[in-house]
Amino acid sequence: MLALVVLSSRHALLCRCSPLLAHVQTAIVVCRQSGYYRQALQIARKHKEHNWVLKILVEDFDDLQQSLEYLSKLEPLQTEKSLKSYGDRLAEARPEQVTALLMNVRGGSLPFLVPLLGSVS
Repeated sequence: MLALVVLSSRHALLCRCSPLLAHVQTAIVVCRQSGYYRQALQIARKHKEHNWVLKILVEDFDDLQQSLEYLSKLEPLQTEKSLKSYGDRLAEARPEQVTALLMNVRGGSLPFLVPLLGSVS
C-alpha cells in the first residue's frame, strides 16, 4: 500500500508502507531517517511529543540551549522525565542552567538531583 507523508507545504514522501505511517511517531521517525529534521521537529511540537522534540533538538541539532528553553516550559513531571534521558549531557554543557531549571521544577530543593542526572563527571 502507498502512503503519502506530508513533510511541509513544499515537501512530501510517497512510501510503500502500511496505513499506520500516518501515525505521528512514525512520521517523525521517517522524517528523521530521511534527513528532514526541521519537519520532524515541527510535527513533534505540533503534537506535543515532548520526548521527540528533545531527542531531535539534542541528537540531531545539538541545540542544548533551545532544549533547556523547551524543558523550562514543560510541566514539572515531564521536565523530570526528560532530564532522566538528557540531564547528563545538558548538565555537562550547561551546569548552571540545568541547576536553575531543577530548582524551579522542585521549588528550590535539590535532593533529587543525583537520581535525575545519574553520574555527571
